[in-house]
Amino acid sequence: MQAERREPAGFRWRGRPAGAARWRRLAVAALALLLLAFAAPPARLLAAPATGTAATSDPAALEREAQAIEELLRCPVCNGESVAESQTAESAQMRAQIRQMLAEGKSRQQILDYYVRNFGIWILNEPPRQGAFLAVWLLPLLGLAAGAAALAFWLRSRLRPAADRGAGKGDARPAPAAAAVEEELRRWL
Repeated sequence: MQAERREPAGFRWRGRPAGAARWRRLAVAALALLLLAFAAPPARLLAAPATGTAATSDPAALEREAQAIEELLRCPVCNGESVAESQTAESAQMRAQIRQMLAEGKSRQQILDYYVRNFGIWILNEPPRQGAFLAVWLLPLLGLAAGAAALAFWLRSRLRPAADRGAGKGDARPAPAAAAVEEELRRWL
């Protein structure tokens, strides 16, 4: 007659912890939220149309478009500041030039192309999402996915019972001995 195998309380029949599925669902949901956060375009890019001419008689619309373009361009002198934030003479000159170009009827893309031609691609605050620059956008996501996978594997190995982690059969206590140890621990704690 073969002895019946009993799983410890809180464990499923396959040896996975009862909460493992919940942790897995939580990790997948968190990863999905991160992907959505990185995939959504910034609000300042959605504020005004990216194509077409900006020539209009409304000075408030021209000012909004000028400010949106200033946010997209990096100050050529300062580190980490946009043209809109910078107080340097070069940035003030760029702001005036952007307003002049908008008054002439140039579109946002034409103005950005002008500055990329004169200063190089680094003048843009955000690298374009194409070509080699696509790696700049995808590597952080791949790093997060690899970290989440490593964390999931580590948690899974930590949550498995000792018998599944490679403990020898001689290390496992018989059920009556385990009950006696648990009873003794309850008395002391």
